[in-house]
Amino acid sequence: GESIDFRFVYFSARCEQASVEAYYYQTMGVDIWGNEITKGETLEQSVKKTIMEDLQNMLTLEKYAAANNITLTEAEKKAISTAAASFMANNSEEAIAKMGATLDVVERYLTIYTISNKAYAAIVAEADTDFPLNDYKRTTVSYILLPKKDYSFVEAKEILEDCQENYDTLTGKDGEYKPTEVTYS
Repeated sequence: GESIDFRFVYFSARCEQASVEAYYYQTMGVDIWGNEITKGETLEQSVKKTIMEDLQNMLTLEKYAAANNITLTEAEKKAISTAAASFMANNSEEAIAKMGATLDVVERYLTIYTISNKAYAAIVAEADTDFPLNDYKRTTVSYILLPKKDYSFVEAKEILEDCQENYDTLTGKDGEYKPTEVTYS
């Protein structure tokens, strides 16, 4: 029920864009935003859906922090101000304009990011973790290595889905693939 400054939302979206590009560029190529990650949905569409949800979670954690006396220290506030000023000084006018950055917006973003992380840590610290670990500590992962040059992201995902259904040897464009299984304890 609260309003959020559009500049803050826009800046947050641009930060998420930069993060996604840095993470997925190597695996998805130059045009990562146009790649389909599920049938009929591009990465761009998927990320846009999650941006507001992420902001809502951060703002909710900020409310939790305020209600539970979780605050920023003077040192954290000073570090945020310094980082925001450094961000503004170290980026070109063009980059700042593309991100919709102002000193106030960058400080607000860093503040909400820091306080929501502190609130999340407090919630986790209070969580009941008294359960038998032997029931939960083993993880099994299966994977198939496909040549990136021969398969689009959607095609690779379809092969993975076939693998999940059949868990057998799969025939691809250039041969047969057998899932490799690794178990971590």
